[in-house]
Amino acid sequence: FMLGRSIRTMRALTWLSEIQKEDGSWPDLFEPAGATADVTLAFMAAGFDPFTIKSTGSVSSAMDYLESQAADFAGKDPARAGKLAMVAATAGSDPTNFGGVDLIDMLNSDYYQPAQGGFTNITGTYGITNTFFQAFPVLGLTAAGETVPGTVKQTLLDLQQTDGGWKYDLAESAGNTTTPDNTGI
Repeated sequence: FMLGRSIRTMRALTWLSEIQKEDGSWPDLFEPAGATADVTLAFMAAGFDPFTIKSTGSVSSAMDYLESQAADFAGKDPARAGKLAMVAATAGSDPTNFGGVDLIDMLNSDYYQPAQGGFTNITGTYGITNTFFQAFPVLGLTAAGETVPGTVKQTLLDLQQTDGGWKYDLAESAGNTTTPDNTGI
């Protein structure tokens, strides 16, 4: 038999609630802050207040965890800073002071490269051809009601491939193809 959308959603969120760690994060092999941001967005999309998402017996919510990780997580690259700005703004927090970090200033001052027309890592050695490095800052700035600088939107559009989708970046490799993840973002 088929379960309705709301029942499937609640079952998924219940399972996610069961695996949340006491510090408010969700497990991930590489980066709990990224997984926690993704799960927090899912809960918010279902109408939950992200400040109340806590594992049983925990005093730390998902938002508490993300605030505690803001400097380290957002300091890695523009995709992470943009994702965190999107979470903060969507949750009703101030993305100019989230966990003591001004995510908007970080995006506009540290990561935006006007001469290149997009966002890149702090050293400027890569990023303009990276879909996530362009898309997440656009999402974060837009969620925060901020203006997307310069030609970033066009830079992102220029990364679209002939099949209509987006790759993670323009590097040539067998596994780097257009995907629903990249295109959806």
